[in-house]
Amino acid sequence: MTERQREFSRILFKLLLFLGYNVFLGFAIAHHLSNTGGELVDLGWCDGLGFVIAVTAVVYAYHVVAYAWRNLVPAKFKTVLSEAWQTVESAAANRYAQVALCVLALVAIAIFIVIDTAGNRSRAISASGIVILVILGALFSRHPR
Repeated sequence: MTERQREFSRILFKLLLFLGYNVFLGFAIAHHLSNTGGELVDLGWCDGLGFVIAVTAVVYAYHVVAYAWRNLVPAKFKTVLSEAWQTVESAAANRYAQVALCVLALVAIAIFIVIDTAGNRSRAISASGIVILVILGALFSRHPR
């Protein structure tokens, strides 16, 4: 198979996948509407049509952003961003910066848990179980660093 045929096959596969998924989405919407009497009620955001629509929106948004990044963002801006990222990476290579970032992340998680469980502290029991498991894993690990 030549390179041109391989490229054509790849594009054809992506096109068929795109069309097939959109046909599936159309049938899912039609099925939902026929079962609810033509109303968009109770979309089932965890396991129904709402979840399919949410995943579709995320994937389409990703493709729009990727296209915009590739074709609309100037190369000079990409270069500046790349240099800034390299600066951040070199700063994060510092041992004290790594410790500070870890502590900052742990403090942010602790603040979130305290605020989230303010009305019902029993909801924090599972979080304490996870913390205990992580601590035990770190203590008895062969490589605790």
